[in-house]
Amino acid sequence: MSENRHNTAGVIRIVGLGIRGPKQLTLEAVAHLQSTAQVFFFRTPELDEVWLTKRLGVAQAEDIRPLYRDGDRDVSNYRRIVRRVTAGAEEYSDVALLMPGHPRVGVSLVEPIQTWASARGVRVRVVDGTSSFDAMITDLEALSQ
Repeated sequence: MSENRHNTAGVIRIVGLGIRGPKQLTLEAVAHLQSTAQVFFFRTPELDEVWLTKRLGVAQAEDIRPLYRDGDRDVSNYRRIVRRVTAGAEEYSDVALLMPGHPRVGVSLVEPIQTWASARGVRVRVVDGTSSFDAMITDLEALSQ
């Protein structure tokens, strides 16, 4: 266990990955990921623990995809993910959740994490990522030309 366990002065960073994977990470997103003790993420063929720790230089990375169980109710899946991220925040004080797309567009874990965090004095920082809406706007603009 980290000596930061139960530190209420922590921060949870919810970072948008973009819709095309790691190549859409912004410099701001990379800086946030590199400054945390633990990054929680959903493994893809392009994104794994080795890529995050060796190539991007994050301290620790944990794949939380197994917490999302196909066939289970979404609310149960999201509850498991929020519990793991918030437990990580209690243990490490400064953690990040790397989310596909934009953290506030579509399925969002931001609200339940913010609710948990505000009751404990933990800050939440949301870092934008490219969303499917960004791509649609670009496609619509191209069609109108």
